[in-house]
Amino acid sequence: MSKKIYAKLAWTAVRKNKQLYYPYLIAGITVAAVFYILSFLSMSDIVGQLKGSDLLSLLLHYAANAVGWFSVPFLFYTNSTLLKRRKKELGLYNILGMNKKNIFFVLAWETLMTYSIVMFLGVFAGIVFSKIAELGMLGIMGQEVDYYIYIEWKAVLNTLLAFAGIYVLLLLNILRQIHHNDPIELLHSESSGERPPKSRWLPAVIGVLFLLVGYILSNTMKYNMDAKDRIPYIACSILIGTYLLFICVSVFLCRLLQRSKRYYYKTAHFVMVSSMSYRMKRNGASLASICILVSAILVALVGTVSFFAGVNTIIAGHYPYDMGIIAEIPAEHLTDELNSSTDTSAYRNEMQTALKEQNVTTVNTTELYSADMMGFLKNGQLDFSIDTQEAWNGVSSLDYFNRDELAEDEEIVFVRIIGLEDYNKWCGTSEALSEGEILIASENMDYLSQTVVLPDKTEIMVENVVNTVPSMTALLVSNKYSDVEDAGIFYLVVADLREFLTNTYHVSAYPDSNRMVYRWEYGMNLPDDYDRQLEIQAYAESKLQSVSDTLGMESVTLYSHVEKVDRVKTVAGGSMFIMIILNIMFTFVTALIMYYKQISEGYEDQKRFAIMRKIGMTAQEIKQSINSQMLTVFGMPLLVAGIHLVLTLDVVHRMMSYALMDDKPLIIRVMIISFFLFTIVYSIVYMLTSRTYFKIVNRSANE
Repeated sequence: MSKKIYAKLAWTAVRKNKQLYYPYLIAGITVAAVFYILSFLSMSDIVGQLKGSDLLSLLLHYAANAVGWFSVPFLFYTNSTLLKRRKKELGLYNILGMNKKNIFFVLAWETLMTYSIVMFLGVFAGIVFSKIAELGMLGIMGQEVDYYIYIEWKAVLNTLLAFAGIYVLLLLNILRQIHHNDPIELLHSESSGERPPKSRWLPAVIGVLFLLVGYILSNTMKYNMDAKDRIPYIACSILIGTYLLFICVSVFLCRLLQRSKRYYYKTAHFVMVSSMSYRMKRNGASLASICILVSAILVALVGTVSFFAGVNTIIAGHYPYDMGIIAEIPAEHLTDELNSSTDTSAYRNEMQTALKEQNVTTVNTTELYSADMMGFLKNGQLDFSIDTQEAWNGVSSLDYFNRDELAEDEEIVFVRIIGLEDYNKWCGTSEALSEGEILIASENMDYLSQTVVLPDKTEIMVENVVNTVPSMTALLVSNKYSDVEDAGIFYLVVADLREFLTNTYHVSAYPDSNRMVYRWEYGMNLPDDYDRQLEIQAYAESKLQSVSDTLGMESVTLYSHVEKVDRVKTVAGGSMFIMIILNIMFTFVTALIMYYKQISEGYEDQKRFAIMRKIGMTAQEIKQSINSQMLTVFGMPLLVAGIHLVLTLDVVHRMMSYALMDDKPLIIRVMIISFFLFTIVYSIVYMLTSRTYFKIVNRSANE
């Protein structure tokens, strides 16, 4: 056979099956364009000029990779749906004299043509919309950056190579299916039914158990760090449970409805239930896919919008001053610092000198001294005589203390010691302490004992236990939301911090146990504008660096509010932009799955409705039957996705707390609004795809 005929047959097949091929091409073009846009932005010179661009570029790179990996199952799904409609045509080719080798060449040409069209239009659309996307992302962040048009050729190459691999896999999968089918099977592939699972109850029970495991893991987290550890298990449990539940429950539901004579033997329900029974396994799998996609869209929407909406609260609490110094005093300097403030005085004086040299005349300053350590809580009593040195060394994960090995009345906690004067100042209180007394404050834990055990096993009285805790500096807020919170936080308020550490706690006598970090925090409010503050910060950093070099200090940070605002808003805005792009793509994917499902089932149902028409079923009754089927079929994924969202809300909240945003009422409001808005979009998609199904069936009915 002439090689030219293969290309001609392939092109004819594409044109003749445009109702199936056009959505397939649009699907490939869309994911290719999104892949290029995210790759382009991750390499963009303009994005690289933003504060926090290192993290943002990494997020964009991961998002592009996620789109690439997601494209594999998505394009396989759309291609398999297209191939199912083409099998009859391919079987006819075989009967008319073409062998499987000839069909292989036709399909290879089709794949090559498809890939060429997708890459040309996808990359072209990506190039065009990448500039719009860049401006949109900068607009979300409120940034103004020089703009110029250019093509990122490395992103183009990545797109071409990535999708070349995907389309090669698609071709191999097509050839595998053709190789294992004979012409008769291909001709009758559309009319081949599906057998229900041999056991309906066992898979259904297993599916319910998987869902329960996912929900239990979601709602039994005691610590924020549990969220990131449990997410893979929660996702897998809900994914498996959803698929088993939809496949098996669809079987059970059809059988149950068929047994109900009052329901089943009605015009609108009879055809609907019969159609679902015919393709119950495939129906359940596709509905489960839609449910998982909808759940992913809603979770991403709630998490990202909540973070973006709460970014101003995060910034205000995390960086309350225009400029601030955070210094961690080394252990070898601790005695001199407690006796004469050697290190902190040097930094304070140098900072004041730098401000004076920068002609900053009005500065409102504030400072705080604190001591941080790990503590062991046993029988509701803090006991510093128990060594927690190893816990501190592994504080990022607290792996040393396996919580399963701790007794029920034991816990590792984080302790911050501050002076009474500072506590009253920051909390707006008027607490008083007598000699030999302390005050304990905690907003997330109860303290049950009346004393605290010191390292030498003596005890000090607890005068009062309160829930009011300081909410002041960057360091305190950051520790509040860090992994350390997973150990619980107690504030020990003492009459005089230095006297307590030196004479009561005897910190110098315990250098190798309950390692203490002594910190100084110095905040300033400046009268200058944005650019001027950045200039002052740059100058002050150079001055403070010389002090650090002289004293041998390493853990000293100078931050400015405006710089941190830019960085946090860049990350929040970038995350919001990525969410918008991905959710648009996922919504499109959901719509396309629904469209292909409607087309595939519409062609399958043509003969059934044609027969029903001949025996007296009217067009109105056909429409009622279709509406009954569509509402049942497409209402379930949205309902189950809503249940998934509600029952896994604690995971979203924990992850937001991990990202410094702990406003649960805001997250709940965003969840409700997001679900409502997505329901509207979902309903529109449902109505559009239902019209396609109705046109296919009604056209057959009118013949």
